[in-house]
Amino acid sequence: MLMFVLVFPGFTGVLAGSNLSANLRTPTRSIAVGSLSSLFFVLGTYVAICCTLAASVQRSVLKDNLMIMNTVVHTSLKAPIGYIGVACTTLSSALSYLMGAPRILQAIARDVDTPLLKRFTKTSSRGEPLSALLLTCGLVQVRGLVRGSERPTRAAADLS
Repeated sequence: MLMFVLVFPGFTGVLAGSNLSANLRTPTRSIAVGSLSSLFFVLGTYVAICCTLAASVQRSVLKDNLMIMNTVVHTSLKAPIGYIGVACTTLSSALSYLMGAPRILQAIARDVDTPLLKRFTKTSSRGEPLSALLLTCGLVQVRGLVRGSERPTRAAADLS
């Protein structure tokens, strides 16, 4: 489970890329190339981190200390890089979903012949689905206000 928690944020960018595919000139080629290259980059990064830790930290410490990355980075750089990375990952994921969800709603509204959804097919002069974006932002705000933020991890799991 811990490995899933560590690896999962690196692979969520694939979903964000496919959500924004409507803006691409050649989506079939660009999605394939972009998704595979991002997966290989993330995989290479995680393999490099694992090899670096294996070469520089004793096995017993790797097994016992679950926060070894934080310890190694903090002692070598004297900066909270781990916390900054988690904050940036969280912000990036939130923004990518906030930009992807309106486009998905817009695509559904185009495909479904329902008068209620037709208003979400309209775009701004720059091609942004503003009405779908406003609805998405409103739903996120209502969800946050109704449930509160006492358990942000559970709230994120409920939304995904």
